Amino acid sequence: YKGAEFGYRRRTEDLARRYKILLWKLYEAFTLFLLLRVLMKKGFRFRFEEEGVLSVFDHGSIFRIFINKPLEGFEVIQSVDKANGKLIESLKGRPDISINEKRIALECKYSTSMSYLTAGRFKVLAYIYEFDLTAGVLVSPRPELHTADDEEEKKDETVGTQNLYSRASSRGGLLEMSLIGGKRMFVMLLDPLEDEEELERRMEALVVSLFNGGSSILNL
Repeated sequence: YKGAEFGYRRRTEDLARRYKILLWKLYEAFTLFLLLRVLMKKGFRFRFEEEGVLSVFDHGSIFRIFINKPLEGFEVIQSVDKANGKLIESLKGRPDISINEKRIALECKYSTSMSYLTAGRFKVLAYIYEFDLTAGVLVSPRPELHTADDEEEKKDETVGTQNLYSRASSRGGLLEMSLIGGKRMFVMLLDPLEDEEELERRMEALVVSLFNGGSSILNL
């Protein structure tokens, strides 16, 4: 299910109030919770500065986490037919979670649909270009994998995505891709029904690799 609704209703229909829970939004919050939990284990603290912005800090080190906001500091779109800045601003991507000063973005996909995850794969690559990221991360639950049956299906882009997820599953749920220019892309499997300690271990492995370029000790 993509969402759920609950609420209450009084005798007068116009007083009814309903609430809608979007599971994909909860999944983003779940991923953010794991990220902040790992950072706190490493001695970092955070505070909310404004809507969609958290400051994360330690002794002299500070960076910002953005939630559904464009990263700052790099403008790939210079102009749109001499239009004003509002149009350019509306065209910017908005990664689910990003670490602005570290040039890192996480795109969360609460789906096991291979076509949807394929679109997510290309979206992360687009973010890497658009915001000049050092790394992009595609986060999702573990999808069900199947073997392509015919030659036409084998040419589909989803086959490549399946191959990535198959390898990520065999690598403990975290897979790194090296890109041109020293940039990187990760596929990380986070299933809310998995063991909590295992999920935290996986997020910690990602954080260590992102912040230290693959070293085993987080040192900022």
